[in-house]
Amino acid sequence: MRTSLRVGMLGVALALLATTGASATIHTVTDGNSSISVDDSSQAGMLSWTVDGVDHMAQQWFWFRTSSTSPEGSLDTLPLISAASAGNSISLSYGANNFFVDIQYDLDGSVPGESFVLETVSFTNIGGSPIDLTWFEYTDFDLNGTAIDEAAEAFDFFGLSIIAQFDGALLGAVAAENVSHFEIAAVLTILNSLNDGAPTTLSDGVNPFVGPANIAHAFQFEFTINPDDTVGYEKLKLVSTIPEPASLVLLAVGIAAVAVRRRRR
Repeated sequence: MRTSLRVGMLGVALALLATTGASATIHTVTDGNSSISVDDSSQAGMLSWTVDGVDHMAQQWFWFRTSSTSPEGSLDTLPLISAASAGNSISLSYGANNFFVDIQYDLDGSVPGESFVLETVSFTNIGGSPIDLTWFEYTDFDLNGTAIDEAAEAFDFFGLSIIAQFDGALLGAVAAENVSHFEIAAVLTILNSLNDGAPTTLSDGVNPFVGPANIAHAFQFEFTINPDDTVGYEKLKLVSTIPEPASLVLLAVGIAAVAVRRRRR
């Protein structure tokens, strides 16, 4: 892209940051047997995921840093550029002086006893220098509507990173591509490390985590974003009342299909 066009993009971005009319909102969408709610202005983030009348989510949100020596901050510390919900989707856009973050949640509650959420996360560098971005996604399931769950385990499936969490006859699982590190821990352990004012690297443990306990987990991603480039990842989340291997395979196949579609784009 020519320098003049980049300067124009930067000017537009700065104007948006200065004049954005987006305001703090909790967005809720529904599809089939499910609904999700996302707070766009706090670390509460995705604070509800109701399936067949039961809420299985306590908190899911994002942290980032652009230096290996600086502490990470939560996504809501960036200015909110735009936020919208329509149909079964919630779209959020945040911006700094040199990059944008775009996040979309797509809910699918069409399968009895199951619910999926596809997250599409992208980063665009509108500055003149590469950005080294470390990105964290933290998830605290409260399966069956209770904080105490039985166990969680991380494993790889054809290059995808999957964390499965169990509570009785219920499974909560996530699958993502391009994961650099993960961690499973008692709730607040990871959250506190992301908010303690020091840089965090997830420990790649504890795996498996055997409860009963209030369990949380996180994925860590590493991206180098060149000027004028957009990079990102997809993450597929599942809540299922049938915690069988077939459910995990379905989760992995789903994210693999998304990855293939993205590469074709």
